Amino acid sequence: MISNKELLKSEKGPKYNPFGKNIRTALVYPNFYSIGMSNLGFQTIYHLLNSYTNTYCERIFLSNEEKIYSFENNQSLNSFNFIFFSLSFEGDYPNIVKILDKGNIPVFACDRDETHPVIAGGGVCAFLNPEPVADFFDYFVIGEAEEVLSRLIDIYDKNYSGGFKTKKERESYLIEISKIEGVYVPQFYNFVYNNKNEITSVEVQKGAPSKIKRLYIKDLDSLPILPQITSPHLEFGDMFLLEVGRGCPFQCNFCGATSVYKPYRFRSLETIKKIVRGQKGIKTFGLISPAVSCYPKMEELFELFYSEKAKTSFSSLRIDKIDDKLALLLSENNQSTITLAPECGSQRMRNMVNKKIEEEDILMAIENLAKHKIKNIKLYFMIGLPEEKPEDIEAIYALTQKIRDVTITVYKKTKYLTKITIHITPYVPKPHTPWQDISMSDEEDLRSKLHFLHKSVSELGSIKLEAEDVKNAILQSVYSRGDRKLAEFIIALSRSENKNWKIAGKKSGFAWQRYLSTEHYGKILPWELISE
Repeated sequence: MISNKELLKSEKGPKYNPFGKNIRTALVYPNFYSIGMSNLGFQTIYHLLNSYTNTYCERIFLSNEEKIYSFENNQSLNSFNFIFFSLSFEGDYPNIVKILDKGNIPVFACDRDETHPVIAGGGVCAFLNPEPVADFFDYFVIGEAEEVLSRLIDIYDKNYSGGFKTKKERESYLIEISKIEGVYVPQFYNFVYNNKNEITSVEVQKGAPSKIKRLYIKDLDSLPILPQITSPHLEFGDMFLLEVGRGCPFQCNFCGATSVYKPYRFRSLETIKKIVRGQKGIKTFGLISPAVSCYPKMEELFELFYSEKAKTSFSSLRIDKIDDKLALLLSENNQSTITLAPECGSQRMRNMVNKKIEEEDILMAIENLAKHKIKNIKLYFMIGLPEEKPEDIEAIYALTQKIRDVTITVYKKTKYLTKITIHITPYVPKPHTPWQDISMSDEEDLRSKLHFLHKSVSELGSIKLEAEDVKNAILQSVYSRGDRKLAEFIIALSRSENKNWKIAGKKSGFAWQRYLSTEHYGKILPWELISE
């Protein structure tokens, strides 16, 4: 295992000095270093906190050691004034408990006093539904935090510099910041349940707002151009992650990210030029956006990277945007792998999810990429969608067969065979989407569909099939639409030696099945406090 000292030495980027800064903050990613430092949102908040004149920030990651200390200077968690958690994946929830336990900080916010740091959370999980972990946090920032973060720090610096003297002072700080738009202090909201475990009302206390308005940055060009840390030990290596846009102009019914990052916005080409030309020695840029190929000046963007002798990488591209010209640009830019998301095999299901692409768009995109010698194409499909029929699963196989035939036809002309990978993932309903009330498919049904696809696709020979773990998808569904009653289950799972979450749930008496549907929720959903 590589030590923190070795990892620090491998990093390229700014080093920050605590000298003259009186507020000590820690930024936590509840997973290991290589994953956390590959997250652009985590890096953004880290550099932003260190850019303030009064604040010094260190990083904390999950560790297999008995105790957890800060990454930079090996400080205990209780030595900080603030600890900010970046919450990107629901599956990391048990790691929150692990980190607090290893840092000797009470897991429940109600058990902390003036001697403990303020524990805050943010990130896409908080935007969607913070309730499963709400009892662990003093407050959340709901939405894009860049504009509000300094205000939260300044209020503390002005009124409580040097730390809280009493528990009452700690509460006073939380009362004051609860008035700020986008700030959610869970302890000021009491969810009232009936004997059916349905939420019947929410009692709001201490003058907190009845709804929490999600924050978003109206003008991405107004954001400061921040540095970035690269390292060969990150998931993306020395790649510089460049955010070109937020949100998506398309509104697929299943997509949580699209819902919470509304509206669609993009950085100007001039701002992107400044960022790219300011990164000396960077050879590869990873373009980040839910809709990279919808950027209005894609050709100019490629010309920029070509002129700077830099490569680019993408998370995913919109299928109907990949014409012959874009495929050529991708090839000239030495793209080796392109990820596409048809989502469904049949046109009926694509129409239902509001994925407005035709089969001919998919096959044409494959042909364009293959003839320009793109080495790998990865395609994402979902199973377990509402109103899905057996013929819709068979359509995934049929479409895969047509995709293979296209690549073989191109191969006969070019003598270059593009490799195809099909990735299957169970559909997980998400809050704040048109399908937030849809029931999760049962495990037996999902496994049956996966078995069919594994068997049928394997007969095609040259196609590789990957699949998400069904049990993990079901757990994600429980987390996604959960309420505060999940807290004890998350703690039990975190502290259990047996990592089987179903066994942990049984031992703690947790009825996880009820969260796979909203039919038992009553009129009030746990995430209804968050307003768009």
